[in-house]
Amino acid sequence: METMTSKERGTPYGGLQMKAELRPKLHDGAVVPGEVEDHGDGTYTITFTPQIAGLHQLLITMEANGSNTIKVFTPEGTCVRSYGDVKGPSGIVIDEKGYSFVNEKDGNCLSIFDPQGSKVHSVGNLNGPRGAILDPKSGSLYVANCGAGTVYELQ
Repeated sequence: METMTSKERGTPYGGLQMKAELRPKLHDGAVVPGEVEDHGDGTYTITFTPQIAGLHQLLITMEANGSNTIKVFTPEGTCVRSYGDVKGPSGIVIDEKGYSFVNEKDGNCLSIFDPQGSKVHSVGNLNGPRGAILDPKSGSLYVANCGAGTVYELQ
């Protein structure tokens, strides 16, 4: 993952507070915390060791301000997806079809990106969205709408 700040004209930076978890999608297995390494240049490496085989959901939460670019890399270092001009990303969930749901706490919205990284929809009128989780049984996405003290459900 790479972040960029528009305040510094695209200069990469590190130091974001970031947490990552890997959750089994079809089993009631244990949540595996990810190890986040901050390279100090706007890039981060997240490492996991799944406990069981099968589909998993990756949940990343972060604290950031301003506009950022999020990039997703393969373990070999190839950029496979990029999301530009994300305003204060505070969480990302990627479903099994490759769609990404990005909380934008500074934009007060949830943005939905297709597998190629293009924004296809944005849900506004949120108040400081922070975390999100995808329910594998119903397919619903639940977003913590922290500023309003509510949970938003997207089906």
